[in-house]
Amino acid sequence: MGNSTGSSAGLAPRRIIRDEVLFAYRGHHQFDWVRPRQTWLEAASPVYIDLGEDYLLKMETYDDSGLPCVRVVMKRDFVASAMEETDARSVLRYAVTKREAEEQARARAARPETGA
Repeated sequence: MGNSTGSSAGLAPRRIIRDEVLFAYRGHHQFDWVRPRQTWLEAASPVYIDLGEDYLLKMETYDDSGLPCVRVVMKRDFVASAMEETDARSVLRYAVTKREAEEQARARAARPETGA
C-alpha cells in the first residue's frame, strides 16, 4: 500500500506538465527527414503533405529558430481557404488547430453580446 502513495505523489507533476503541453500545443511537430526533397524545403510557396488522413502536414519553420517542422491542418480548412484565396501563399495563412478553434469559439461565447 505504501507503493500507491508514492505513485500518486508523482502524478501531480505529470498532470501539470501534460496540461502545460496541451495548452502550448499549436499543431507543430518536429521531424527528422533522412532524405528530404530539397525542392520542397526551398519552395517559395507553401508545401502540404497528404498522408491520406483527414489532415495535411504543412511544412513550416518554427519561430525564429529556423527549426524545420510540420504543422497539422485539417483538410476541410485547407479546401475552404483554397476556395476563397487567389494567392497560394494566402491559403491557410491564419490556420488554427482544432483545439485553437475550440478555444476561440469558447471565448466568443463567453463575450457579452453587443447590440449594434
